[in-house]
Amino acid sequence: MNNLGSVQQKLGLLDDALASHTEAYRYATEADDQCAVAYALNNIGNTHRRAGRLADAARFHDRAKEVAVTVPDADLRTQLFLDRGATARARGKDEEALQAYEAALDLADSTGNRDHQARAHRDIAETLHIKGDHERAIPHWDAAEAEFAALDLPDAAEIRDKRAALTCTCGQ
Repeated sequence: MNNLGSVQQKLGLLDDALASHTEAYRYATEADDQCAVAYALNNIGNTHRRAGRLADAARFHDRAKEVAVTVPDADLRTQLFLDRGATARARGKDEEALQAYEAALDLADSTGNRDHQARAHRDIAETLHIKGDHERAIPHWDAAEAEFAALDLPDAAEIRDKRAALTCTCGQ
């Protein structure tokens, strides 16, 4: 149900996604699967963020974080940092977002999860760019693009295109 909800989110079917993630939460709670509970709560938060309900998104991300404390799953914790960062950035809290993304990168580096590393580098680069810290953003842009390319993911081309449109030093 969580996977279905994630696809529904990407398709913009937010009401359906919320229903799917809520159902996933119910099943996970009944099964006492705390990892799945945390993912479901986090995905509910992501759905709220996409719908523009940022306070609700933050509340569900906080609940997911509370549950995840008991779960020894670094990928889960990394995902939670990435998504909390996205919600913080959507709320205009760039410093909070940057801290979450840097924590995600630290965890991803420690586990060797290359997809999470690439995503964290991209999110750090975008946040530093927004903050006007272009010199610090450049190595993160480079790392994200290289890692996405190594993983043969289309995100590499998206980063190249985005950077090509920038007029600051990030675009060089």
